[in-house]
Amino acid sequence: MKTAMQDVLGLVEQMFANAKTKEIESVMNDVINIITQQGLEKEKEQIIQFTKDWFEEYCEGLGDYKTPEQYYNQTYNN
Repeated sequence: MKTAMQDVLGLVEQMFANAKTKEIESVMNDVINIITQQGLEKEKEQIIQFTKDWFEEYCEGLGDYKTPEQYYNQTYNN
């Protein structure tokens, strides 16, 4: 499974690969850097926090997952 930000990154990388000018490559590279350096990490933090809150609210603990971060890693880093 991929997150929305991972999907967007894939699309931007495709656009980068199809860039026709150096200027477009430069802009796409900037966008890729922003997504990888800021967007993915923020999205990960949000998913982990939501997972923690959800498990605490609706489940008895985290079940098979030791931490919300483990849930994120097993679900989205395959």
